Formats: sequence, structure tokens, C-alpha cells
Amino acid sequence: MSNFAERFATRVRPLKASGTALARQASSNAGGRKFDLASGQLALAIDAESQQVIDAAIAKVAYSYGPAGGFARLRDALAQRAEGFLDGQALDGTNVLVAPGAKNALFGLCIALVDAGDEVLIASPYWTTFAEQVRLCGGTPTALERVGDESWTQALRRTAGPRARVLIVNTPCNPTGEVIEAALLADMVDFCAQAGIHVVLDLSYRELVFADRDRLTLPADLVHAGHVSIVESFSKNARLPGWRIGHVLGNATLVAKLEALATHMNSGASVLCQAGVLGLLETGAINRLVASSRGHVEANLALTRHLDEATRAVLPPPRGGFFSLLRLPAGTDCVQAQKALLQRHDVMTTAGQHFNAPGMLRVSFGAARDDVAAGLAGLERFLQELRADEGVAVHG
Repeated sequence: MSNFAERFATRVRPLKASGTALARQASSNAGGRKFDLASGQLALAIDAESQQVIDAAIAKVAYSYGPAGGFARLRDALAQRAEGFLDGQALDGTNVLVAPGAKNALFGLCIALVDAGDEVLIASPYWTTFAEQVRLCGGTPTALERVGDESWTQALRRTAGPRARVLIVNTPCNPTGEVIEAALLADMVDFCAQAGIHVVLDLSYRELVFADRDRLTLPADLVHAGHVSIVESFSKNARLPGWRIGHVLGNATLVAKLEALATHMNSGASVLCQAGVLGLLETGAINRLVASSRGHVEANLALTRHLDEATRAVLPPPRGGFFSLLRLPAGTDCVQAQKALLQRHDVMTTAGQHFNAPGMLRVSFGAARDDVAAGLAGLERFLQELRADEGVAVHG
């Protein structure tokens, strides 16, 4: 009998589940009570008032196909919301595509912008899915990494090759929690515009920042001119991950092409979930959800004050989002460290190699406060064992 795997298309033969999915599966297989420092979502319930808004909005929806690019009212509402961080000529509904999640929106952009052999630069460390989507579209992902005190723009000048067509930047960043400030981001976009490189900004964590200096503003003209496309989501800021509602803010011609693509790929996002989000936007309840999400993360980040000095030194607090990268002692295998931490202390994390960050663990501050507190305590004990080399077999 022939091996069925031989029938797979070449593009999917090396494909494996994402690193975050593998981490969740490993934790599930371990059984028992675990302390979740791997979560990609916020463990915070929807308040009763917001739930009423959602229920009322969904109750009015007809159970029929919706427009592939999203409800017109929702597209208009999202364009209006973008005025909070895009200065200048306002966007309208023709600049917005509603998609079944940010991941789907990003994949659509890859399909629309990347040809076989094109180079796609990805600011590193980066979310595990970026590189895989580029490969599935026939492109070549290239990690954009700073050396020493380089700025991001200096790294771009050094790294971008003649086939570079797209730059993907996630800010605030999953997995680092780093925020690229507006002036630095504008400098990167200016370089890319001159080099013919389209910039895709993943702003899924945009509203989860903790200092005024990290609140992003950009000229809307960059979007209108087709230099920049923006992807956002309600999974993180508003903690609605299961709804799978994301959107693209982009040049109207590009958005029209993405909408045509959607008619073949997914026929649009769930009409029920679109209605719920529209209700939250039109009543202003979305702002309450975002504020409470931010408060949840800030309360969990405050728990790091109780860690010992050595642990705090290798676990910088995120400036945005709810992830940070923990730096392991030199020579430590991050995959083995992830397994050992789970086995010895029941603490779930994600190995840094999935984010192009070997020698590190991604730590999430999204879980319930008690889970995060217990997880950090276990993490601290584990690091103490590593420093004392107490028989923890985690070296590469």
C-alpha cells in the first residue's frame, strides 16, 4: 500500500501544528492541575452589561449569508474607530475588510501580496504563524534581527534583499511585549516605501499598552497610498477569541481584491459574531471590555514585583500585550526546559524556538491571577534549580 503522505502537496509536507498549539497539547496530555503561563487569551469573563448588548444584537440577525467583506455598518464603524490612531484623511468602509479572525486576515494579505520566490521580512522574534503563512504562499521568510545597538531601520537596510516585497511587524509584539514607538515605526515605513516593500502591521494588541508614550499614532495617508496595511482583532483587546473576528485596514483597491478572495476562501466572517461586535462598537461597550482587559493584565504584571531579583532580571515586563520572553541560562535547551518546568512544577510555558527565540521561554500573563501567581512562583523555583544545576537535564 502506498504512503498516503506522498500525495500531499509539497507546500504542506513539512507543515506541523503551530508551536502554541503544540504547547497546549503537551499541557493537556500531562493531566492534573497546571498553572498556565502559556495562555494566548485572557481569563476574564464578559461583564453582564456587555453580555446584554451582545445578546440583543445577535437576536436581530437573520441566519443567512452576509457580505464576504463584512456588514457595511460594521466596516464603517471600524473605519471610524481607526480615527483614534490614524491621523489625517479618514478611512471609510471601502478601506475595511472584516475577516474570520486576524490569522485569516493575515493569510489573505499573504496570498494577495506574496508571489513564489518573494522575500518577506519578519521583525524577530515573531509569532509562530507568520513564517508558515509566507511559506504556504511560496515566499521566503527572512527574520529581521537587530545586531547590537542597531535600530530597526538600520537592520532593514542591512537585511532587505532585491526580492524583498513585504515587511511584517507585530507591535506590541507577541512574544516579547516590545512596543515600536511611532517615530521609529514611521522611519521603517519610510524606508520600505522607497524600497517598494509593503508593510503589514499586526496591531492585535494595540490597545493593551500601559504608558502614554506607547500609544500608537500613524498618518492615514500611509494606508490610502498602499504603503501600509493594518490587521487588528477582537481576540486580545476585547477578549473575544472564539468569535474569530478580525479586520484589515488598507488601500481601497487592495481591500476590494481581498473581498474578492474572501468570496472563494471563506464567504466572510460569522454574521452572529459580526452583529455582536457591531453592537459593542455602537453602544461603546467595547471600550469597557478593553479597559477591563488592560486592568487584568496590569494586575497580573504587578505580581512580578514579588519575584527575586535574579528572576526579574531575565523576565522583562511587557510594554504592551501580555507576553514576555524569559531568558534562560546559557546553554539551556528551551524545549527541554519547557518540558522540565511542566513536569517538575506544573507550570505551562511555550518554548522560544517557536518564535525564532532559542534559549528562551514565552511567558503569558493572561491567565487568572491565582494561576499566574502560582505559575511565577514555580518558574522562580525552576530558575533557582537551573542556577544551582540541581540535576535538571535541560542543556542542549
